[in-house]
Amino acid sequence: MTRLTSNLICEVTSSLTERDATLRTEIGKDLQMLAFKAAGICSLPTENRPLVAVVPMTCGGGVIDGFSTSVMEIASHIGFRSFVTAGTDVSGFAEALKSGADLILMADDDEFIAVNMSNNRLTTNTHCTALGYVEVLKEAEGSLWGKDVTVIGAGRVGAEAVALLCSQGAHVHIHDVDPERSNELSAEFQDVIVHDDIETAVRSSRLILNASPATLHEAWFQDGSFVSWPGVPFRMIPGPDPSRLTYIHDPIEIGVAVMIAKAYSLGEERDEDALPAHADPMLVIY
Repeated sequence: MTRLTSNLICEVTSSLTERDATLRTEIGKDLQMLAFKAAGICSLPTENRPLVAVVPMTCGGGVIDGFSTSVMEIASHIGFRSFVTAGTDVSGFAEALKSGADLILMADDDEFIAVNMSNNRLTTNTHCTALGYVEVLKEAEGSLWGKDVTVIGAGRVGAEAVALLCSQGAHVHIHDVDPERSNELSAEFQDVIVHDDIETAVRSSRLILNASPATLHEAWFQDGSFVSWPGVPFRMIPGPDPSRLTYIHDPIEIGVAVMIAKAYSLGEERDEDALPAHADPMLVIY
C-alpha cells in the first residue's frame, strides 16, 4: 500500500461530516451509504453492533501518527463500535481476540487488511479502495455500462479498478508511466485501450479514475468531467475554469469505510474455500 504520512491524514477525524456533505452533494450518498452499497449490505444490527479492533503495527516504517485513530473514527462514523488496541503487533492482535472483536484491522508497509473473525475471511484496502472509487463513478453516472472511463495508474489499485470497470461493462482506457503494466492489463481484459501519453488519456474520457500520484491539469479535462481520485498525494494544476469538472478525493476515508463494510459482509457470505470440518488442522507461524 502507499506509505501515508501523518500530514496526509491529520484532518481525517475532523472532516468526516464535511466528507458526508460533499458526497451527498456530488453522488447523493454519504460515506456510510456509499460503503454499504459498494459492499452489498443494507444496514447493521440495531443492537450489539459489530466491534472493530484496529491493531497498530510497528514493523517496517513503523506506526504512522494518527493512522490507527483515524481508522477507528471512520469505523465509528459508519456505525460500528470500534477501538484501537493498547498493545501493538502480536500483543495487540491478542488483545483484539480477547475483546471479542468481530473485525480486526491491521496495516504494514505492504498490506492493509480487515479480517472477519466469524469465518477468518479477509479483504484488502487495495481492492476496497478500487471498489469504493468505482462505486463513486457509478453513483455519479447511474450506470457505467458502455461508458468510456480512463484509469490513470496501473498499479495495485489501478489494476483492481480496471477489473471492476470491465466487469461493469465500461470501455476502459488506461495510462501508466510503465507501458508494460498497461499492456499487461490490455492483454488480460478485452478492449482495454492503452494510451502512452497521460494528457491524451485524460482527454479521451469524461469519467476519470486517477490511481496514481501523477499531476493532472484541469485544462486537460472535458467539460462535465467527473474524477474519482484515490491516488495520493493530490496534485492538480488549476485551469481557468475549475467548474468544468467535479472530483472526489480523500486520503483514506472511502477505502477504509468500504473495507470495513466489505469485511463485515464476508460474514454473511458462504466461504467456498473454508476449511472443511473433517480436515486436518493447519498451523501457520508468522
